[in-house]
Amino acid sequence: MCKLKRTHAYYAQVQGQMGCTGAQWCDFVVYTKKGMSVESIAFDRGYWVELQEKLWQYYFTQFIKYAVAEFAPSCTEAVVVCHSTTAS
Repeated sequence: MCKLKRTHAYYAQVQGQMGCTGAQWCDFVVYTKKGMSVESIAFDRGYWVELQEKLWQYYFTQFIKYAVAEFAPSCTEAVVVCHSTTAS
């Protein structure tokens, strides 16, 4: 049986999707020519809080600069107001 490692990018994707949708668990399905594996994965609130912080940091320190440069090159300054929505 396959087991999704906590360090794999798919784990972050699964936790992120559950965090955004409010799901408490999901089935992670792997299908290959050799067969199929289904693993039920529970929502990990602690992991989601850490992931959410990383996403906020990336978005506001990296993505915004890129988006402004790419899609609004005439802008010389971008002002971003951020309010943390990290749940406790």
